[in-house]
Amino acid sequence: MEYVLAFLVLIGVLIWFHELGHFLMARLFGVRVDIFSIGFGPVLFSKRVGDTEYRVSVLPLGGFVKLYGEEEQIQDPRAFSSKPNWQKILIAFGGPLFNFILAIILFALISVVGREVPKYLSEKPLVGHVVENSIAHKLGIREGDIIIEVNSKPVDKWRDVEKVVFENILSKSWTVKVLRDGRELSLHVKDSISRSAGFGAEPWLPAVIGRVVEDSPASQVGLQAGDRILRVNGREVRGWYELVRLIRESGDRPITLAIQRGEYMEEKTVIPKVDQRTGLPVLGIAPHVEREESREPPLQAFIDGVQRTYMLSLLSLKALWSLITGGLSIKT
Repeated sequence: MEYVLAFLVLIGVLIWFHELGHFLMARLFGVRVDIFSIGFGPVLFSKRVGDTEYRVSVLPLGGFVKLYGEEEQIQDPRAFSSKPNWQKILIAFGGPLFNFILAIILFALISVVGREVPKYLSEKPLVGHVVENSIAHKLGIREGDIIIEVNSKPVDKWRDVEKVVFENILSKSWTVKVLRDGRELSLHVKDSISRSAGFGAEPWLPAVIGRVVEDSPASQVGLQAGDRILRVNGREVRGWYELVRLIRESGDRPITLAIQRGEYMEEKTVIPKVDQRTGLPVLGIAPHVEREESREPPLQAFIDGVQRTYMLSLLSLKALWSLITGGLSIKT
């Protein structure tokens, strides 16, 4: 129920801001606004102020602004029909413009107030895993590679990688430079590629348990959050995804884990359980992802808000155009 109420409030705010754009633009050009309504259907609340009746109706999934002279030709300087075409266009554009402004404000507020983000976003782009059939997989990126450039844009942190990937996610051609064993390599793929798996280069994570599922094989042998897995059946574990791979290779056979808990070392033997959804052996553990507070000063937050809103709008327009021209499938 809380989610439904939150959704209705959010929709109400979006609609109010959109209609406010039409309203203020109309008032700017001297057009009389007869009705400003949030919602459709039976009116819950109504109040007239000056020439305008303000309404709140029972169905919040919509709203409208009724302009004087919008539906008929009236020779009155306050009528919409008497205004030049450029003013009519700006009045019609006022709603989308205010949605754009609202997005900037919300993005900026998130940056100013701050939020917890994975710490790896501020670390070098060391690849820990490559998703099969993803863009990274088709490029030939490997575990252990350090990404240094994406489509001619240098990247120093995972945050940079995510930003550039987001800007280019509809591209059919990708060029990525990586450091592999101390050598710089340029990887390239072109033509139509599947985007269903996304970019697909995942950050390296330490083999540290962040959560243990109740009644799982891991919980039954006493594994705890914070445990660091050092070895599996005597084989050294260098990261979380290597741990996952070794567990899957074991099938449903018992495995011996060498773990570090604080200052102490110990071994535990556990039998993986086959997940019925995936058919893969699992222990019932999730990785520990260290997090940090991300907060920006007001000016930088505003700049970031403008950039993110612009990129999101541009990406939406590109996706729409690709759907129209057949360059993008709705299944992508």
